[in-house]
Amino acid sequence: MIRVRAALAEDYGAFAQLVPELGAGGPVPGETHWATDLAKQSLVAESNGSVVGYLVGGTAGRCGQVHQLVVDPQQRRQGIAQLLLAAFAGRLREAGCTSWQLNVEGHNAAARALSERSGFRLQRRSDWVEVQAEALTDLPRDATLVGRLVTPAEDEAIEARFDLPVAAMRWFRTIGGAALVAVDARDEARSFGVWLQEKRLVRPLRLDRAAALPALLAPVAPAGTITLVLEEGLPELIEALHAAGGTTVMQEYRYVGELPTAPPAAT
Repeated sequence: MIRVRAALAEDYGAFAQLVPELGAGGPVPGETHWATDLAKQSLVAESNGSVVGYLVGGTAGRCGQVHQLVVDPQQRRQGIAQLLLAAFAGRLREAGCTSWQLNVEGHNAAARALSERSGFRLQRRSDWVEVQAEALTDLPRDATLVGRLVTPAEDEAIEARFDLPVAAMRWFRTIGGAALVAVDARDEARSFGVWLQEKRLVRPLRLDRAAALPALLAPVAPAGTITLVLEEGLPELIEALHAAGGTTVMQEYRYVGELPTAPPAAT
């Protein structure tokens, strides 16, 4: 029988064994990070006392976010992922959320099918392009735009302008993100991005034109290899990045949905 429960610090060993199934590469988060942070955001599925899957998720305003969902390869096709999602939905309802979302790598057909069966709908596709930051200086640049940091007083306006979840800006700052805008001569925000220094990643990225990218990143002046998460609609930018030596390392699909209602109470 499968049982879903809140994760505990002592579940780290099982987490460390399962997390490589994400295929994301990079080091496994350390035990301290798990115990002090990730475990508090996680649910695990147990079978006969052994952890066979886990889900890491959080909230941004009234929207829930599934960050990671992994099931032991030997235990798949038993409905474990659906049980984890159902338990997480209950946690989100208690937090006052009304919607939720998740991201799936393009090659993961099984995860995409699970998302659709679970009531999510495809919102957008993103291309992850790895490039040398120094190569961005050779890209076309819109000289009418100036990049600057977003101030806390602007948070609500920026969230509305770029269709971000409520309280998203607060979350970006919590995880160490530098929120950036490229503004025109009237100081109106035209493009937006969040630079995550530790991950060498720019995400989310909202560009109204390809030539806005150099100005947007100017305030943080990244160096070395960085990854840009580019949403659909700017194929000319992807082409220019490839011409500058960049490589598309992954495609990702964003799924969104209304949070399912709670099942009726037993009588």
